[in-house]
Amino acid sequence: MRLVESLDYRADRLGSIFGYFRRNPDEALLYGRTADHPADQQAIANRAYADRNGNGNVESGDGWRFRGRGLKQVTGRANYRAFTEDHARMFGEQIDFEAEPDLLETPRYAVRSALWFWHANDLYSLADAGINRAAADSITAIINRGTDSYVQRWENVRRLNETEVFANVCRFSVSRPRFEDAE
Repeated sequence: MRLVESLDYRADRLGSIFGYFRRNPDEALLYGRTADHPADQQAIANRAYADRNGNGNVESGDGWRFRGRGLKQVTGRANYRAFTEDHARMFGEQIDFEAEPDLLETPRYAVRSALWFWHANDLYSLADAGINRAAADSITAIINRGTDSYVQRWENVRRLNETEVFANVCRFSVSRPRFEDAE
């Protein structure tokens, strides 16, 4: 339930998570957490997310500025811009999240950004396939294709379903043009 991405990675894990550090293992040792020093999270973000998702190069600082935030962890300048563009239509409030990315750390916008991502990626269509491993995996593939947590995510879905924690949640129509109640 983090609202801001942690980039506190061990040096030996960075290469398995980010292509940049696979290609630059010496920098993984320099910036990743070791017994000798803490992780330099800003340096990790600026390298891992450079030239991706609308971000500029390492020196631009975009990797850190547009690191994951919100309940879904919106990442990258292009995604912050897309959320900005859709936010007014969906929620009736004009806010520039590209100019104010820290707003996604607040509960209201953290939730709204997750709803936006769910809607923008038609995840509800995949969820309509039911509570099964294939549906869970197809949603995970869109949220974070490269993750190694498919099994754990399916176990979480299965466990939540068994506890009926969402039994009293009613469905809403995805055709609703605005989500006023998403506070």
